Amino acid sequence: MIFFPAPYSDLPLTENDFKRFSLPFSRILKEKIPTVSEILFLTKNSVLKSFFHSSEMIKCVQKVILGTDKNPDRACAHDNSFILPFPIGDETVVAVIQGVDPFLAQKADHEWLIEIRNKALQEFSQLKRERVDRDTGLLNAANLHDVLKILKDSTDVSLMLIELFPRVRSASEAILYSRNAALSLTSFADYRFPVHYLGHGIFALVTEHEEEESASHIGAMLISWLRRENFPRVHIGCSRKNAAEPATAGLSLLDEAWQALQVACRRGPFSFCHFSLLAHPEQHPLRQPSRQVLAEFSRKWKNSDLFSIVQFQSGNTESLHAYLAGSIDGAIFREDDDFYVFLEGMNSRKALAWVQRKIKDIKRKIGGDTLLSAGIGSYPLADFSKKEIPHNCRKALLHAAFFGPGSVVVFDAVSLNISGDIFFSDGDLENAVREYKKGLICDKNNINLLNSLGVTCAMMDRHRMAHQCFDRVLALDPENFMALYNLGLGEVLLGHDGLALAKFERALAVQPDGPEDLMKNDLQFQAGRLYCVSGKFQKAVDMLSLWYGNAKGAKNAGRAFRYLGKSYYGLGMKDEAMIWLQRALQFDQFDAEVMGLLGEVYLEQGEGNEIALSLCEKSVELAPRSLRLRLGLAKAQTACLKYIAARNNLRLCLKNKETKAEAQLQNGLICLKQGQKKKAAIWFTRVLVRNTVTPKIAESARYYLEVNGN
Repeated sequence: MIFFPAPYSDLPLTENDFKRFSLPFSRILKEKIPTVSEILFLTKNSVLKSFFHSSEMIKCVQKVILGTDKNPDRACAHDNSFILPFPIGDETVVAVIQGVDPFLAQKADHEWLIEIRNKALQEFSQLKRERVDRDTGLLNAANLHDVLKILKDSTDVSLMLIELFPRVRSASEAILYSRNAALSLTSFADYRFPVHYLGHGIFALVTEHEEEESASHIGAMLISWLRRENFPRVHIGCSRKNAAEPATAGLSLLDEAWQALQVACRRGPFSFCHFSLLAHPEQHPLRQPSRQVLAEFSRKWKNSDLFSIVQFQSGNTESLHAYLAGSIDGAIFREDDDFYVFLEGMNSRKALAWVQRKIKDIKRKIGGDTLLSAGIGSYPLADFSKKEIPHNCRKALLHAAFFGPGSVVVFDAVSLNISGDIFFSDGDLENAVREYKKGLICDKNNINLLNSLGVTCAMMDRHRMAHQCFDRVLALDPENFMALYNLGLGEVLLGHDGLALAKFERALAVQPDGPEDLMKNDLQFQAGRLYCVSGKFQKAVDMLSLWYGNAKGAKNAGRAFRYLGKSYYGLGMKDEAMIWLQRALQFDQFDAEVMGLLGEVYLEQGEGNEIALSLCEKSVELAPRSLRLRLGLAKAQTACLKYIAARNNLRLCLKNKETKAEAQLQNGLICLKQGQKKKAAIWFTRVLVRNTVTPKIAESARYYLEVNGN
């Protein structure tokens, strides 16, 4: 029997709904209760001291939260606030409604409050039904537009559009692909920000109070996350709105993010773009010098074979300009708040000494508290042309910023590592690669540059070049943790699980001490997963248990459940396997492999043949091309005496060498159950004459032959 892949569900309210629908839920309550200033939705796990200073208010809220087990209608008023309980299944969410009119707070009776609560609860449920996408369980486009409208004038907000367009062959596969994408995105978000599905492979994240650098950081992290989740292409467009600033050129935040997404789509398989860089290229930290400045310099360096250029930046621009104009004749150029000085005949060492003397003199004449930064670029250097030197000065200034205001840096390979990282965080991977490669011309053995270039090439699917970069790192530093980890990830993406595990094991042996970070945390998970895939089940249990212990409480901790379940099953610990597989199915109710294996465990443990059959049938519906799942379904059908259906599935399994022996064994068992002993003996004998059969299957075939009297 085949079922529709997107079943309708009633979508009851959950505790998490009060987080992701907090804005529209608050609006519903504000419409029913006048003069409300703020509404908080709290649970028994909320730290009340972080919300209230009054000990009496804390006690009142605690009484409502703890008292709803016996009385779910235990509402009260306190200090111009209403406290309303919302029973949600076995849990309770309490709405603390603050800023109520004092007269209303005094006169409101209990029945009126409960009536308000009940009406609001009905509207909450209706709103959820209207705002949730049925296929993915995520918030839909209607909710996104409403949220952006609510936040339009009240706060700073960032919108991120993520394109995960499916490469599929059917509508059923497209639905499953969207669900997997939804699961990966919600695991990444981990309740920090709501995830929306807009249809056609487009998802959206809304974040509040995020700086542009933070949005870029989130974008880079999300691309890495989805890449490790084996999505073949990830494109992200982002836009940010300050509450005090209107949208650029009259565009909505959604339109801006969409424009940025189109640029990201042209940058390669894994890319990110922020709209601010499109709207204001003149504000980019790595903006090129103007044509006017380059024209002025070209007249200076036309006949020069040796020179340096210094770019100054200061908070006191007018005083600096006056000083430089009065002390340096004919070699100073100004562009906005930047000042360039041309030093004929000076190499970088002499230019640095000149700058240090000038800064001392400037501070003495302008003021000792003047913070003056400088970036120095010199010619000749590596293969840089003369016209590239002014831009190198800006890169040196960005390098100087790492040492704090008032620092001076001579442009070098590290400057290019920093400029490459800036392009990388922008999602401009082509320019990032260009900077890293130039840095390696300056310093061919720079390990940081090699690692950065390798990571960027891997994100662009240039795996051969990435591999070469990491190999060069290991030739210089055989125990380099980052190179080993990234080489392992590259092998995973290429499907070389054995080589990947070898790299991960070396990385585990040399991982640096100190607190857990994202890379070390992911290394544990990746190694544990590959231990499971390669049949090293005890190592998988040890590694994944350690990882789960560190990740427990986070939403993405559920990623380990399926592998723990499979590993315990591989160890023959069926009861433990059942527990973890059940958790895995709660984490991802559309995991076909988990569903099929859980069905087999139920069958083997005598937990109910019909339940096992239902699970195995559903697993094959979700993954109809998996012969392993069809084999499990045939076992369940045999147990339920559905021999014809079982043989139909086994017929397909007999055509594949990986499932052939087990299918032959299962055919023999069906013949035994039907009293066809001679046919059964033929099937069991076919198993035993095979050279590649596993010891377990061979032992079973031999046992049934003996029982059958052969």
